[in-house]
Amino acid sequence: MPTGFHELDEVTNGLHPGQMIIVAARPGVGKALALDTPLPTPSGWTTMGDVAVGDELLGADGQPTRVIAATDVMMGRPCYEVEFSDGTVIVADADHQWPTGYGVRTTAELRCGLDSIAAAGSIARYAERRSPPT
Repeated sequence: MPTGFHELDEVTNGLHPGQMIIVAARPGVGKALALDTPLPTPSGWTTMGDVAVGDELLGADGQPTRVIAATDVMMGRPCYEVEFSDGTVIVADADHQWPTGYGVRTTAELRCGLDSIAAAGSIARYAERRSPPT
């Protein structure tokens, strides 16, 4: 399935079941989540801050997939809380990219109660976070 990013599709041949692609790139490219964001693994849960190259996470299809790259921690960036229809809340930076029914949008571009995040299949609501996560 195409990602909508031509250059990424050339490298990865799009998205495929059983794969999770974590993009490693310079700051400002749109991939930052809070370090305490929970991520599912085959044996339980970990957090974004604890993930390392070689770890296994569960992909969107529920299948294990290996982390092949990671970025350094990014500090001092504007962040938003994104709340899903099931009440789950995560913190993502303004440039984090989300696949929606209207194409890829950054967190800052999400429209409260209007954008469905394709991967989660739920309605996203957001509020700018005024202080750092605790």
